[in-house]
Amino acid sequence: MWNKPVGQFMRRQAFTLVEIMIVVLIIGVLLMIAVPSWMKIRQTSQHNACQESLRVIRDAKQQWGLDHGKEQTEVATDTDLAPVYIKKFPECPQNGTITIGDLNADPECSVHGVLQTAAP
Repeated sequence: MWNKPVGQFMRRQAFTLVEIMIVVLIIGVLLMIAVPSWMKIRQTSQHNACQESLRVIRDAKQQWGLDHGKEQTEVATDTDLAPVYIKKFPECPQNGTITIGDLNADPECSVHGVLQTAAP
């Protein structure tokens, strides 16, 4: 490197502007594909987590009703269920309000709706 004559320049190897723009374009296309899929997966997992919370509340509410000999129209509160039947009262992942309801009704979330049961 130092043995070259003074009049000659070393050719530096570098990326051209076009090459950098192509790489940025490819990254942009990959993000356009990946971000919507990631958002859908996130929403689905939040919905599933809320449904599981509603299922836990339903089961705890039914156990509370059986243990205390309650009528089907009785309504449990979160303090009735936690910490005896549920270690910690679950919350909606999207900050929705959970309505426990009476023993006849399934619990409901203001964001994800009523508990969905699988078809037989």
